[in-house]
Amino acid sequence: MIYKLQRGMDMAYTIEKRDEIIVFEINRPTIHNAINGEVVEGFKQLVQRVKTDSSIKFAVITGVGEKRFVQVGISLYSIC
Repeated sequence: MIYKLQRGMDMAYTIEKRDEIIVFEINRPTIHNAINGEVVEGFKQLVQRVKTDSSIKFAVITGVGEKRFVQVGISLYSIC
């Protein structure tokens, strides 16, 4: 089974499940995948799915782009 949560073309993350693997991908490459409130909420969804879906054996956290997995710290734009 594969499912993907999407919120439009400019979503900050995706969660995709492939059989027993769930993948959380941060999609903010122009700012080095800096974490914002939307990404934090997505991560909470990921944790909840892992806790409630006994078929999930592995979780992968990754980021879009070639330079960095994720920027250390939080996006200041999201809190200003």
